[in-house]
Amino acid sequence: MTVSVIIPTYRKSRYLDYSLAAFTHQLDGEFEIIVVDDGGDPDNRRTVEKYRRDLPVTYLRQEHSGRSAARNRGLAAASGELALFSDDCMIADPELIRQHAAAMEKADHIASVGWKCRALTCWLRGRLLTIESDFLTLIARDPALAARLPCEDFHLIEPEQLAADYQKWLPFIDLGDDVINYAGLVARFSPTLDDFKFPWMFALTGNLCVRRRQALDVGGFCEDYKGWGMEDIDLGYRLHRDGIRFVVSAQARSHHQLHPIGQDDIARDQRLRGIELVRNFRLFYEKYRQDPAICMHWCYFRQKVNLFDANQIILDIEAGRRQDLPEEFQPSEPVRSGSASGSR
Repeated sequence: MTVSVIIPTYRKSRYLDYSLAAFTHQLDGEFEIIVVDDGGDPDNRRTVEKYRRDLPVTYLRQEHSGRSAARNRGLAAASGELALFSDDCMIADPELIRQHAAAMEKADHIASVGWKCRALTCWLRGRLLTIESDFLTLIARDPALAARLPCEDFHLIEPEQLAADYQKWLPFIDLGDDVINYAGLVARFSPTLDDFKFPWMFALTGNLCVRRRQALDVGGFCEDYKGWGMEDIDLGYRLHRDGIRFVVSAQARSHHQLHPIGQDDIARDQRLRGIELVRNFRLFYEKYRQDPAICMHWCYFRQKVNLFDANQIILDIEAGRRQDLPEEFQPSEPVRSGSASGSR
């Protein structure tokens, strides 16, 4: 199967450099890469040009219109049977394309969800969302970093090193699995997500493979979502509603590079991202709240119910053991325009 890797990028040319360096090691040769520059970084074109001899890469540019518009531009330009959505901060394992293609060959109506790990390529003091275990991992690997981390910004490795020898240099930046794999859900419901009633939660476009025609048939990405979050979940929901099943392909791995989430200090950037997520989650809920599963997912987001209990309620409704949602989880009144705000 031919694969089109679609990478939207916005103000992350230094991370895009690592991403493209990693793709030079793919073990499956039947792919193309489409980088859609969403404006804002004059270095993106130069970064893509750097890899033209080693990769089948196309560069497209648009005025800043958001990630949904950028991915739709990539979908329209793609020629592969499969569309593999990646991000400009993802480092692909050499088996990534091969594993996704193998998963997709098993059935016509599935989407392959890859496994996400974390990596640190560029240390920027006070700009990255790090946890204590990250520092312990780094210092155990290289004790000399204990003196450097508080005092300077630096690259742990260079993109050229990753391009020269992926297997040698990846261990220097690897920080282990990402929590957004929902490993507990996969263990409970299996990689095929049997009896899990919210499978579209897994449709995260940092590592997601779908049939290109199916993504186009459901309308591609909704461009009503502004800022961060939920545009990929919306696509996943429409694919699910159209009969597509999501399967977790744990061998299709990529590493998410820790990077700044905005242009300001990290506390302010987190607040702004939280506001965007709440606004977009409300938009998603208002679009589809006639579906009881969407109502329960909204209640889960608002921390009114845990996901396992929410799942059981939907299973009970489908089995006829319950006629409707419990009163406390019934759909609320539509959110009036302009009232979506808040933080997480």
